[in-house]
Amino acid sequence: MNTLAIVANGPTRDQAPHDDENYDVWTMNNHVLLWQKRTTGVFEMHPDAFNATIYNDEYKDWLRQPHDFPIFTHARTPDIPSSVPFPRAEIQKRWGVNLYKGSGRIENFYTSTFPYCLALALHVGYRDVEMYGVDLNKEERIQHRDAVFFWMGICLAHGMTITIPEQSPLMDEGLYPLIPRNPLR
Repeated sequence: MNTLAIVANGPTRDQAPHDDENYDVWTMNNHVLLWQKRTTGVFEMHPDAFNATIYNDEYKDWLRQPHDFPIFTHARTPDIPSSVPFPRAEIQKRWGVNLYKGSGRIENFYTSTFPYCLALALHVGYRDVEMYGVDLNKEERIQHRDAVFFWMGICLAHGMTITIPEQSPLMDEGLYPLIPRNPLR
């Protein structure tokens, strides 16, 4: 199986190996259309994509066209011919953890698109994953970090190797109290 590159919109996205056929490349939302680079899967987890004002008509038309790669969505979407339902129930059944908040079990921890990518990568058997542009250091993205780290931990616990660019602010080494870290760099 190829190495998987998950590519988001942060600054380190420019390092992604879009042209290397030894990589599968998953992008999200309208990035593939904006960048015009090779992708092997797109995640469009916004059920209101056709009504969202953040997307232009070109992207909405692009979604309506058939593609030779899957567009992962919450459910099969007739208006998106390449849509493939994200197997959330299967992933929960196979990879779910015994995590509780009070007496309620936490079964869904997807605060942004990146955790969906990591969960599916684990589910379909990727052993090596590289994450580009998944920087999450801007204020509006900080709320997404917990679920990314959660799914990174699940993936690592099941033998996956995850690599992030050296310049990424996503994670810095820390050894409390000996090595202080700046988590938001």
